[in-house]
Amino acid sequence: MKLPFERRRSAGRVPRSLIPRLAAGAALLWLAGSAQAIQVVKGADRQPQQVSISAAEYNLLSMSGGRKFSQIVPAVPGSVSWTKDGGKLWLLPANPTALNESITVFVTDDAGTTYRLTLVPGPRPAEDVRIEPPAAQGTQTLRASAFQRRVKLLMLAMAGGQGAPQLSYTSVDTVVPLWKEAVLTLVRQYSDGDFVGETYTLSNTSHADMAIDERELYAPGVLAIALENANLPAGASTIVYVVRERGDHE
Repeated sequence: MKLPFERRRSAGRVPRSLIPRLAAGAALLWLAGSAQAIQVVKGADRQPQQVSISAAEYNLLSMSGGRKFSQIVPAVPGSVSWTKDGGKLWLLPANPTALNESITVFVTDDAGTTYRLTLVPGPRPAEDVRIEPPAAQGTQTLRASAFQRRVKLLMLAMAGGQGAPQLSYTSVDTVVPLWKEAVLTLVRQYSDGDFVGETYTLSNTSHADMAIDERELYAPGVLAIALENANLPAGASTIVYVVRERGDHE
């Protein structure tokens, strides 16, 4: 009768070899619970994002990616109070009894990006909120963006657009062979580093209306073309703006 009793007792014990593994498992469960407590906010730089916060306790706001908060502006002055702690913010609603009444705040990080948050206070413990900054553009994307901006500014300069840079130009007035129904005249040339801007006059010399497709005017080295008017009645003219790469011997 004693042996079965002893077996039942030994079955209830935890072997010492399992204790470290159980402790590690408990630690992982605790970490998982802690990770779930963090609210990760994405896309707040593009559109408002709703964030649940405690109405009565200070809530922690931080940034991912090593960024820090530089400024916070509530849409309604006095609706929240906050304390800066390095690059983080400890934030508390001004009225702890105003549950579920949204509070809009704008926060700016040290990179100049502004995020719009819609805070919703509730009867909950302090929240840990982490804001994700927008993904950094790759080097290739940044170069492409700068390239397109240069082309656009040169186009605006040739067209005399407001705010466009003032570039010097050379008057040319040279006829360029095109089609027998039209005359293309190079009027001006602009220089901008490794880019050349050219202004042409395109005249419809036929007796019929002419519809012009910009693609018909592209040539090797041409980066962009803009037509002032793509539909020309008989005898009418339009201005053509061209941006191209500078040639090796120019």
